[in-house]
Amino acid sequence: MDKLIAADNKVHLQRDFRSSFDIVTKRDFLIPALLILSVIGSFLVLVLPFKLLMSAIFAIPAALILLSILKNPYVGIMIFYLFEFLRPYDLLPGLAKLRIPMLTVITSTVAFIFIKALTDKSVKWDKFNWVFLSYIGVIAITVVTAWNNRFAYNVFQSMMIYFVVMVIATNVVNSTNRFKSLIWLLVAIHFYFAVKGILNYSGRSYSYGGMYSSGSVGSNFLNDENDFAMALNTFVPFAFFMMLNFENIFKKIIGAGVLITCVFGVVSSMSRGGWIGLVAAIGFSIFKSKYRVKGLAIAIFLAIALIAFAPSQYWSEVQSISADSGTGKARIEYWKAAVRMFMDNPLVGVGAANGGVRMPAYIVTDRDPNTQWGRTFHGTLPQVLAELGGLGILLYLTMIILALRYLNRIGKMSQETQDGKILVYMANSLTAAIISYLVTATFISTAYYPQLWALLTLSITLFHISKQVQSNERRIKPVAVAPGGGS
Repeated sequence: MDKLIAADNKVHLQRDFRSSFDIVTKRDFLIPALLILSVIGSFLVLVLPFKLLMSAIFAIPAALILLSILKNPYVGIMIFYLFEFLRPYDLLPGLAKLRIPMLTVITSTVAFIFIKALTDKSVKWDKFNWVFLSYIGVIAITVVTAWNNRFAYNVFQSMMIYFVVMVIATNVVNSTNRFKSLIWLLVAIHFYFAVKGILNYSGRSYSYGGMYSSGSVGSNFLNDENDFAMALNTFVPFAFFMMLNFENIFKKIIGAGVLITCVFGVVSSMSRGGWIGLVAAIGFSIFKSKYRVKGLAIAIFLAIALIAFAPSQYWSEVQSISADSGTGKARIEYWKAAVRMFMDNPLVGVGAANGGVRMPAYIVTDRDPNTQWGRTFHGTLPQVLAELGGLGILLYLTMIILALRYLNRIGKMSQETQDGKILVYMANSLTAAIISYLVTATFISTAYYPQLWALLTLSITLFHISKQVQSNERRIKPVAVAPGGGS
């Protein structure tokens, strides 16, 4: 009995001992911890540079995004193009420190390889990929041969990223729904920049030689009015075909709004080359459309709107594109310099992004040639010819021709199914976009800009989707049974 009482007392003592510590709960520890973190955070806000502070703030969302990409590489493709074209670090500089596009590509690649290894599915690969790799190989050679190796290496790095993105995109953007989502993202981004350009012009924020324009709407390839006009021109056909092909009236209105905004965005740039590219975009879209009468009516409406609202300075600027003096004459001299560079370096050129470095030695001008260092060729084909030589220009044109051939093949598909209709109008949009790009790029050096490489990636991706759709249609197509047949 005494032992039972002693044991009972021991249990009560242990219970009392534990209960005395249970007074301090986890919540009591959490509140001081949050207070300490708040104090530390307040201190960091005071002492950290703004860019570093923004990087710290966005680190956690970035980590969550990377986890999403590991689960689904398609998310990585969407995020890559979001950052590549929207360039949100222009508004939030702290994002630049995180190097999200690079991390996105790396994470997407790891996820893609891991998923392919688990599913044991083959990678979709086309002869276009080999041509693209060969083109990058030429650039890699110029990293060694160029005067400025760093410039050439930077181009090599960018093109490798575009290639990896293309390989992943052609495998994970594997349905018309995913493809449409990607197109909507890109159209929305360019609509935003069109609005920004119009607002810049309306606010008289930028002027050159007494003429107002859209000015800089972003960094890098959006820093110049001509580049801005080219960027918008490449997505005008998508809005045009959306307006023509959508059955939903609300989506038609959205397409019309995007089209009108992008057209006036091009006008706000005051770019002469942009005007020619715009005419090519709309003209070729009408040519490729099965609703040519409706397309012509849209073009007439846009022409009336431009005549009514475009400033007189714009038409004066457009008419001066073929002038023998000024930029027209200078452009010819830069093209001649490109030919001279090619003649001296016919195989692989003077090196990627090295045309401006070698310009003083090849330009013929009344001014000091040294003032021409860093000048562009004012034309993409002369740029590729001079910087990457005969091999580079051959591979460059081969990629474009292959993409156009694939798109032409898709354009001839049956439109009996909804997927077939989507594939055809998307193929026509891409064809018109590539044509518009080439026309606009006649007057600016854009060989390494993302627009063409995105359009080529979309073209090859659409080609793979079309093959999959056709295969599915053949599989489910009912087999006709002869009369009287059966077992």
